[in-house]
Amino acid sequence: MAKRYDLNFSTVAFLGFLLFFFATFFLYPVSFMLKGAFFADGKVSLK
Repeated sequence: MAKRYDLNFSTVAFLGFLLFFFATFFLYPVSFMLKGAFFADGKVSLK
């Protein structure tokens, strides 16, 4: 039997806030770190 979720406006707004929070404070710093790890002086570097 499939479980139904109560997706009213407040639930969707809270989930959107969580997505924004984790994208801002987790994914952005990780992507910035990886960019610094693989690009040096504007060129791709695997050293």
